[in-house]
Formats: sequence, C-alpha cells, structure tokens
Amino acid sequence: MTDKNLPQYTEAYWRDSTNLESYSRLTESIKADVGIVGGGITGITTVYF
Repeated sequence: MTDKNLPQYTEAYWRDSTNLESYSRLTESIKADVGIVGGGITGITTVYF
C-alpha cells in the first residue's frame, strides 16, 4: 500500500455516521454552578459520573 491510497484527512466513523447538533453562540452572560469544557474522554466521563 502506498501513501497515495490513504485518505489525506481521516474522519472518525461516529462523525460520518450521525448528524451533529449545532448551537448558536451565547448572546448574553449566564451564570452556572458547573461548566464542562471539551468533549474528549475526560469531559464525557466527568459529565457521565
């Protein structure tokens, strides 16, 4: 297999197999007790537990 057979940019299966929701920017200040930033494994498990 040569490099030219590989895709230039790979895309995760889950991103290609679902419709991602999109949210508008905040237009005002809000107050929250907790904020989870990021959607990696740490952010997801923090939200879950």
